[in-house]
Amino acid sequence: MNFEAVIGLEIHVEMRTKSKMFSAAPCSFSRDPNSQVALLDMAYPGTMPVVNKQAVINAIRVANALHM
Repeated sequence: MNFEAVIGLEIHVEMRTKSKMFSAAPCSFSRDPNSQVALLDMAYPGTMPVVNKQAVINAIRVANALHM
């Protein structure tokens, strides 16, 4: 048997957006944990996430700048 090693890299970043990535809840890094929660964040049945448009734009800009 021949095996090929595949190594992945996962990167987390803090973006300077006014809301969270998949919620309209505010995002401030100096607040207490679980103090900035919207009803959508509680994952009630039937709720669907809303993508933060500015975060997607920022991600595309970073990917282009890094030639990814």
